[in-house]
Amino acid sequence: MEHKRSSGGDGGPPRKRQAQDDDGFMEPDIDDFLEDEDFQQPPDESVEVELGEAGRNWERPPVEPFDPKTTSIVFQQLEVDYYVCNPKEGMDLNRDLKQVAVVRMYGVNSAGNSVCAFVHGFQPYFYIEKPRTFSSEDIDSLKATLNDRLKDKAKGMGPAVVAIEVENKASIWNYQGGVTKDFLKIVTGLPNLVAPAKSLLEGGLLLPTGVQVPGGTTTYES
Repeated sequence: MEHKRSSGGDGGPPRKRQAQDDDGFMEPDIDDFLEDEDFQQPPDESVEVELGEAGRNWERPPVEPFDPKTTSIVFQQLEVDYYVCNPKEGMDLNRDLKQVAVVRMYGVNSAGNSVCAFVHGFQPYFYIEKPRTFSSEDIDSLKATLNDRLKDKAKGMGPAVVAIEVENKASIWNYQGGVTKDFLKIVTGLPNLVAPAKSLLEGGLLLPTGVQVPGGTTTYES
């Protein structure tokens, strides 16, 4: 074959091929990528500056004058959280608590103003169905038992359970036919005490009065 290399020569070692000749490999030219429409370059920093300047057009409108004593604040709530602080006189309900929860509600009103409402006096709670044999003495015993079992979690803030009230209500689970029952509304000092209090009741509690809250008790939290 005319293209076959001759085995003859000066007998020296075979000459090394140049790196650019290896397997016909050619390093791609960066210009090929730049010409490709699918190749996206990183955005120029100046674009971000321009977008930032344009963002100033989206500022909230100024708040119209209003009297908080006579004007209601109406807004759409978008987010909610809470923080813990010392109680404020005239704003927080329970004086026995050293720390209380203040709810923050974030939203926007119809004029486009951002709103953050600080709600004092909020008391977290949940319900259980009142056992038929429960007396007022048993309710007091239940409150004392819960406070004793939760004292480590409520350390430094006051009683874990601040109140237990009897309310006649109807469960929204399944069809009840308009039948109402007595429920115990258990009010805790802070929102983070609701879950451990529910766990104690769902697991069952034997009270000093001899009455037992059976295990598997259903709890209701709004």
